[in-house]
Amino acid sequence: MRRAEVRPAGNVHRRVHIGAVRLYKHVKRISDTEFASCHDPSFIYRLGEVAETKANPNPTVSCSTGLHASTLSYWESEIGVDACIAVDVRVEDIICVLDGKVRCKRLMVVGVVENRFSLDTEANREMVR
Repeated sequence: MRRAEVRPAGNVHRRVHIGAVRLYKHVKRISDTEFASCHDPSFIYRLGEVAETKANPNPTVSCSTGLHASTLSYWESEIGVDACIAVDVRVEDIICVLDGKVRCKRLMVVGVVENRFSLDTEANREMVR
C-alpha cells in the first residue's frame, strides 16, 4: 500500500507543524492553488495560507459554523468533490471532535492529496506533535 502523496504548498514543510494535527478536507478545485468549500462556494482555501472563520464556540455541537476536517477515510463517501487538501490544525484552534470530524476556527492549507483513491489510511494517520 502507498502513502498519500501530498503536493506541498510552496515552501510549506511536508511535516506536521509543531502543536498541530494533520487532517484532510474535500473541496472543489478552482485552480492549482485555490479551492472552494463544498458547502459555501464563496469560501476559498489557498495553498500555503491560513483559512479562518467565525465558529460556534460550543464544543457539544458537531455540525455548526466553523471549518471541518477529518481523516482521509472519513471523506470517502463525499459526492460532488474533485480535490482533497491536506491541512494542519493547531490544537488550540480545535473546538470539538465529534461524529468523526474536527470542527475548528482556523487551519493551514499545506498541500493537495494527489493519489486520493489509492491510500493506506493507517500510514497516513498523523499524531499531535
